Parts: sequence; C-alpha cells; structure tokens
Amino acid sequence: MNFLKQIFSPPKFANDPEKTRHAELLNAVSWLLIVSLGVMLIFNTMNDMGLHGSVNWVLGCIMLFQVVMQIMNRHGYVRLASTLLLLFGWASMTWIASVVEGVRDVAILGYFVIFLSAGYVLGWRAVMLFTTGSILAVWILALYEWRGIYQPELGNPIRIAVDQTVLFILSSLLIYFMLNTLTSSIGE
Repeated sequence: MNFLKQIFSPPKFANDPEKTRHAELLNAVSWLLIVSLGVMLIFNTMNDMGLHGSVNWVLGCIMLFQVVMQIMNRHGYVRLASTLLLLFGWASMTWIASVVEGVRDVAILGYFVIFLSAGYVLGWRAVMLFTTGSILAVWILALYEWRGIYQPELGNPIRIAVDQTVLFILSSLLIYFMLNTLTSSIGE
C-alpha cells in the first residue's frame, strides 16, 4: 500500500513551493492522461471507430510518454518535463487533427488545454508561442482541405464525446490549480 501511495503522490520540494505546485499539476495531469488515454484506446479498439490505427499508436505513445514524465517529475526536472509534455501534446493534437477530422477535430480543442498549461507552468511567452503555432496549424489544415489536398474523415459522435470529456476534465483540473495558486498568493 505504501508503494502505491509513493507512485501516485506528487513529489514535494521543501525549498521551492512553486516547483511543488507545478509538480503536483504535472503528476495529476500525467495520471489523468494515463487513465483517460487508456480508456480511449480500449474504446476505440472495442468499437472500431473507423480511426486510422495510427491514432491509437499516438495515444499509446502519449500514455508511455507519461511514464517518462513521472520519472522526470520525481527527479526534480519539473519544468523540462512540463515543456516536453506540452510540446509532445501539441504535436500529437496537430497530428491527430490532420488524420481524422481536420479543423473540425476535437484535438483542436486540446490546444486550449495546452495554452492553459503553458501559462501556468511556463509563462505568457510560451502561451504566445503555442498560440502562434496552433493558429498556423489550423490555417494549414483549413487551406489543405479547401484546396482538396486533404479530405477529413467524419468522426463518430461517441468518440467525440469521449474526447471532449477528457479535455473538459483536464481544463477543470488546470483551472483548479490556477485558482488555488492565485488564492495562495493573495493569502500570503
């Protein structure tokens, strides 16, 4: 039981409360991604959602990447782990949107979760960088579709609902951490 508690609890950095808050968020997001992506993989496999098999490979890679994030987080590389997670997440969202529903894909909503996370952990410059990259990606997808270079597949409404549920939970978690940090800062 102590072993499980050690695995699931976030690391604490006594000398750096901000790093501890970021590590808590990274820990929570990482475990939520492991569970939710696992559910999505099982759901996609069981219901043959008509997705390219490669989408499931990307979801599996993101899940496995969370193990690396957990190790980095526990060893104090919180900022690097967060940055890698955001970059990997952004690239994954962009790729999934490009092979499924293009600019209509739920993965595009994942950009907002990335913006919130980047603002919380890395600051406004990172938000601007991810925003610029996201705008470019959306326009490229839109232009490719408009010119007939790319024909998106229509998604299954159940898959869309599952994906949106995960994004809403992640967004709520991020907002909770942001408000908690703001409340702590004001109280100090």
